[in-house]
Amino acid sequence: QKRRSKLEYEQMSSSAAPSSSSNAQPRKRDELHELSLLLKKYAGQSSSSSGANQSAEEKRRGIFQRVIQALTANIDLSSLFADVLMNAATGDIATKKMLYHYIGVYSDKSKESEELAMMTINTLQKDTKHEDPTIRGLAIRSMTSLRSKSLVEYSIECVKEGLRDAHPYARKAACLGCLKVYRLCCASSSSGRNGAENEDILNAFTESGILATVEKLLLEDRDANVVANALVTVVEIFGESDPRLQNVALLTALTNKIRDFGELSQHLVLKLTHSYAVLANDASNSKKIPPLPDDVKYQWMNSLESRISSPNTSIALAASRIFLELTKNDPSTHQRVYERIKPSLLTLATAQTSGVETSAVVWAHLKLLAYRAPIAFVTDYKSFYVRVNADSFEIKRCKLRTLSLIADAQNCTRIVDELFEYVNDVQDEHFARLAMKAIGRVARKKKESFAMMDAEKRLMVTKKICDVFVETTSPSSKADSLIEIGMCLRQCATSQDGEEEEESKECRSICCQAIESALESVQFSVLDMFPQAHSGVVSSATTKSITRARSILLWLLGEFGASGFIDSAPYALESSIENLPEEVYPSIRTETFFASLKLFCKRAPEMRKAFGTCLKWCATEDSDSTARATASVYGSLMCSSSSSRKIANDLLLAHSKLGSVQFSEELEEQERFDRLFNEMDTLAITYELEEKKFIDGSSLTKTEEEEEETIRQRAQQRQQQLDQETSLLQFDDFEAADDEERESSSSLNPNPFLDPSQFQLNWQLFPEVAKNQSVMISPSLGALITQSTSVFIDRLKSNGFVTAASGGDATQMKFYVYTQATTSAKWYLIECIAAANKCDWTMKSDSVDKLEVDTVSSLFNSSLL
Repeated sequence: QKRRSKLEYEQMSSSAAPSSSSNAQPRKRDELHELSLLLKKYAGQSSSSSGANQSAEEKRRGIFQRVIQALTANIDLSSLFADVLMNAATGDIATKKMLYHYIGVYSDKSKESEELAMMTINTLQKDTKHEDPTIRGLAIRSMTSLRSKSLVEYSIECVKEGLRDAHPYARKAACLGCLKVYRLCCASSSSGRNGAENEDILNAFTESGILATVEKLLLEDRDANVVANALVTVVEIFGESDPRLQNVALLTALTNKIRDFGELSQHLVLKLTHSYAVLANDASNSKKIPPLPDDVKYQWMNSLESRISSPNTSIALAASRIFLELTKNDPSTHQRVYERIKPSLLTLATAQTSGVETSAVVWAHLKLLAYRAPIAFVTDYKSFYVRVNADSFEIKRCKLRTLSLIADAQNCTRIVDELFEYVNDVQDEHFARLAMKAIGRVARKKKESFAMMDAEKRLMVTKKICDVFVETTSPSSKADSLIEIGMCLRQCATSQDGEEEEESKECRSICCQAIESALESVQFSVLDMFPQAHSGVVSSATTKSITRARSILLWLLGEFGASGFIDSAPYALESSIENLPEEVYPSIRTETFFASLKLFCKRAPEMRKAFGTCLKWCATEDSDSTARATASVYGSLMCSSSSSRKIANDLLLAHSKLGSVQFSEELEEQERFDRLFNEMDTLAITYELEEKKFIDGSSLTKTEEEEEETIRQRAQQRQQQLDQETSLLQFDDFEAADDEERESSSSLNPNPFLDPSQFQLNWQLFPEVAKNQSVMISPSLGALITQSTSVFIDRLKSNGFVTAASGGDATQMKFYVYTQATTSAKWYLIECIAAANKCDWTMKSDSVDKLEVDTVSSLFNSSLL
């Protein structure tokens, strides 16, 4: 039926009258009067099959269309209420729908709504017994939509009759009518007025038994629409966690009928099924739900298999989540589930009918699945190639991360070649930067990863990164490639055995040769490597990337120049030392000092003059207190006794060993994705945050003030750390201390706390005080460590050792643990690698008390026995 706007209706009603405003209102009244006369003319005429009555019915339908048009234009038609009700005898479905719409609007609109609603009772009650099931259903729906507590008694009787109706349409309407009446009763009881009367209304609803009838229809009715509406009613009234819904027989019946449900009802059934599967897999669930038998699992999966291929993204993801949950404890079947859901999700992600937002959600889920089982996607790597001009940036980011996850020995070359094409994208520097980061991840893939990468392939990728660094003229690409070179060298900074040691040597050789070539091209001047750093002609993101690359270059010169891999390091560093007064970034000044210090310790004749200049300026004139304090500490130690120089060398060695483990990326990402796997089919996957962390919006964004406060707190922690290092300068006090003063208390702080960023900083700074310690453990403890990590972590905490990070697999676990001595307040950081029958651990600390170190070592060994 055609609806007109208010302006069109007014023009129509005033077309035959003068256009003056004085005649507008009388013309409207004439229109209403005309409608009233027409409604009265056809009032009382019932439908029949004769031609005259059919013609009259069509004319009455036309009148009601005019009424609805005026109603849509927000014209007050309340004066026609009685005339409209007089036409309730019509049997035309379209006219009856318009009549019920009019009644619903004007019986719930004003103070007179109670009286108008009462006028409709007889009409609606009569229609609930009409021979046409559609009219019976419409009457039930309209009756229960009247928001008047004085009609609750009539509505309850109406719903009772509807639930017993022989036709499913009436039963379907009655199921939702039950929910409407329940909400009206609850709203009345919570209003606070007429308390006794409202309680009577709620008691009448409870004692009517219609809820029990709805539950019976949920279990026994054969019509899918009735079951779907009954399920919605039960869920809305009792909640999804109600025991009525946690029933294997009910869920089995629902999954068998799921194809006949609408999309919303299908998703609700899938959600309830997944909730039950999670509880059944959790042996410690509070509701004592037993594990699901295998026959029930396979019956559910057979019933739901078609939903994995549903064109609705939400249904496909919900079904996939159920399959993964049901097979979680069966590795072989679990892997086959990945193969089954993969083509459906790839089809949804690439379908032309999918919107950008929908595709982004699917790609985010594919990235999560690739993280869990990369081997399932290694043959489909081309599906993750980026469509540069078609994909949104979020989709590009997901695809790049997934490509780095699924790269293996077979597809590595083609994936890396594709990623290098993205690196050359000069129009989108951020996208090119992410592509280079993905290439670096491929080069650093461990051999223990699911998608296997051999040493030859990793070295091949590393060499290509070095070629880009040497040959490119783009400042962004040069900086990004240098960052990845630094990450590769940091990974192989610690010594390994066998093949890993040979690979590390080859990697160092390739990367250092590239750095030598790049330095030679700029006349061995670090400043000329990135002349754009101070030019102001690059974007802020590129400036940050260049700043980080310069810092890494200085670290490489100090680390590998001291070990002889970069022969020209002392000469390349001179330009950076001469530029210290003009350098605006404190991190660059600090890294310059450390690089010159490392080179001075190993190549003193070449660095004596340059290091003296650097030390003098950093210790006295640097505007940054952190850099100034660092230079003062190391300078004082180097100029003191041999024992002091040994401490300085140990601290310098700790600074050099930034470690092969990336705390902030690898461990954190692994733990985060393991937790996110339990929140599939939610926004948590898109945000890459647990639901509890973004549901209030507190973790999604931070204001500039909050960011500045975080930076300030970290600076204070760093200053406190430097103050502790400065206390090491009290050598006379150490040498003159009594034996009683040197004896440390064996007790540990029962509740130590160390921020993760501070732990990482301390791990880089502290020297090793106990290296390559080994403890044989019992098989029961080995099983506890690898199979029930949380129990082992709690055991360590009860002994005063707190776990900062952990990770591994069923054969080997790695723990990073810290504790604090009560008397000296010194921190002790421990890396523990636990296998089935032994634990190997290394401890770092800023303590120089050998007795205290031995005591803490003994306590840690005791906690492992």
